Amino acid sequence: MLPLYVNSREVMTIPSVVGLKYEEAVSLLDSLGFEPRKGESRMDKDKPAGTVLIQNPPPGSIVKSGRRVYLTLSAGEIKVAVPNLLGKTLRDSKFALERIGLKLGAVEYDISDQYPVNTVMAQRIAPGVKIKKEMYVSVVISTGSATDKVAVPDLTSKSFNAAIEILKKIGLEVGNVSYIISPDLLPNTIVDQYPRAGEMVARTQPIDLIIVREGEHPKDYYEN
Repeated sequence: MLPLYVNSREVMTIPSVVGLKYEEAVSLLDSLGFEPRKGESRMDKDKPAGTVLIQNPPPGSIVKSGRRVYLTLSAGEIKVAVPNLLGKTLRDSKFALERIGLKLGAVEYDISDQYPVNTVMAQRIAPGVKIKKEMYVSVVISTGSATDKVAVPDLTSKSFNAAIEILKKIGLEVGNVSYIISPDLLPNTIVDQYPRAGEMVARTQPIDLIIVREGEHPKDYYEN
């Protein structure tokens, strides 16, 4: 129920419309004989767009009937356009996002015949789409063409998870995984690999690993 206001032929008390939607504020002010006017809009992450933030004169003011009441509205939360990251390096992409208040999200890797190695070949939110600040934009990094050959990295002494990430970044995948038990070696580390480090292989060549065993096997791989 709306509160009652002092009313006469000459003066009236202005009600508070702060927090109301613009249309609701206009309806209330009109019904009481005031003349609402839309003023400036301000960015406000806490109030939806179109919400009255400030009114002038302020609530409770005693004014003549027909007085104009200026309303400052919320423009909602600031949104920014997602930049075009295609063809950029991961470092440059991160900088481009942070410069406008966005964050780099998940990074995946895939083969691409179109984009050079270590550049963005896809982004999960299309360029130009407006999103809220602080949101994450995930990307896919090119590992080069499937026909390219790459040098096999040295994975010995690396953990199994670290090896997967190293291979993923250059477009290779883990092949067969075998296990050995040794009290002298650190569990879950790689002690041997095939092909050997430094060999040039196609991106379709899986890399077999021998890992020191302890407890459960890494998921999704099988023991020989």
